[in-house]
Amino acid sequence: MKTAIPIPGRHALRQLEQALHALTVDQSAEAPLAQAQQARRQLEQALIDHLVVLREAEQALSCVLTLLLRHDEDGFAGKQLRVLLEPFQQQMEVALHGLEGLR
Repeated sequence: MKTAIPIPGRHALRQLEQALHALTVDQSAEAPLAQAQQARRQLEQALIDHLVVLREAEQALSCVLTLLLRHDEDGFAGKQLRVLLEPFQQQMEVALHGLEGLR
């Protein structure tokens, strides 16, 4: 059975949606506006946290690939690992650039 991994910012995103919906109903309401501002700040922090994790993962992956290239470039295991890791590294780079673009 899979366990859902909590995603930072998901709750804040839901709060932001609810606050924005409440604002569309009554644009003069102050409580939904304050909730929307708080949720936005929480989402910004979650985005920063995600960027930090992605950068660290990208650096770790880059180190692993560098070690593979140096020590086992011609070995079958090294080639197989490189083939498996390169698409993951490309996906990480795309995700990182996408998140940085959102910031």
